[in-house]
Amino acid sequence: MASIWKAKQGTGDPFASYWLGLAAAFLLLSLDEVAMLHETMGTTFALVTQTDLKGVLLYPWVVPGLLLLGCFGLAYARFLLHLPRRTATLFVVAGAVFVAGAVGVEMLNARHHDLYGNTNLHYSLLTAFEEFLEMTGIVIFAAALVSYARVEVGYRIEMPSECEA
Repeated sequence: MASIWKAKQGTGDPFASYWLGLAAAFLLLSLDEVAMLHETMGTTFALVTQTDLKGVLLYPWVVPGLLLLGCFGLAYARFLLHLPRRTATLFVVAGAVFVAGAVGVEMLNARHHDLYGNTNLHYSLLTAFEEFLEMTGIVIFAAALVSYARVEVGYRIEMPSECEA
């Protein structure tokens, strides 16, 4: 995304900065995955609001997380409409699949955890499904990025010679 930003910046594209913003957002998402920032955000949210959430909101990070997602969606709506239809559609599908796992299945898991604990097969299967959806969303997004970079920016991805059959 940063390389697309650089290429778009060089052409004076008015939406170039959105690519840099996407790169920063994905950097934050990767840091979150390693450092579990959303759990800290959820705990802080629960302490600040002095709420004792249960059920699907047992993991309170989903509340500020959904608010941030809504703000991000509003901020990027024009950018999304500016993209080629295929790319925009793939971005939306990728985001929907990722969020379905990261938030939707996470909320189901929270309810299950609240009712039955988190040391059972059902909880583990829900967690695996959550991760599957997140990774599937990332793969769809990556494929859309590669396609966009190839068609719209002119990037070519060369396979190493040992990969050629």
